[in-house]
Amino acid sequence: MSRNSIFVIQPYWSEYADTWCFDDAERGIVREPFLRGIPEIIDLAVRSIPNSEAGFRLKFSDKRFAKKPLKLKWVREESGWNVYVTKDGREGALCPVLLEFFDSAPRELFAKAEAIPHDVSP
Repeated sequence: MSRNSIFVIQPYWSEYADTWCFDDAERGIVREPFLRGIPEIIDLAVRSIPNSEAGFRLKFSDKRFAKKPLKLKWVREESGWNVYVTKDGREGALCPVLLEFFDSAPRELFAKAEAIPHDVSP
């Protein structure tokens, strides 16, 4: 069960980490990298968002909340990481930081990448 219905983060491309990262001041998260297949999934999700490397909005939940969301289905746990698969068979693993948002690893995750409105800084 999630602690909230829909979470919103603003990932950005980090030259320092050479991957997508995000910050969440409320949870004390700074430059948290996405690894193990997730960057490639993000690349596909943001391909239509101009200048996504500078930042984009990623909404996610363990409940469907949008039309045509990216759906990730849990398949297994590996050394504390939770492995998910997309409907086209791409695998990606989310690190234990996932549990900062959920009480336990959701069996399904739904996500939607959006451009950040011009009047909002990432």
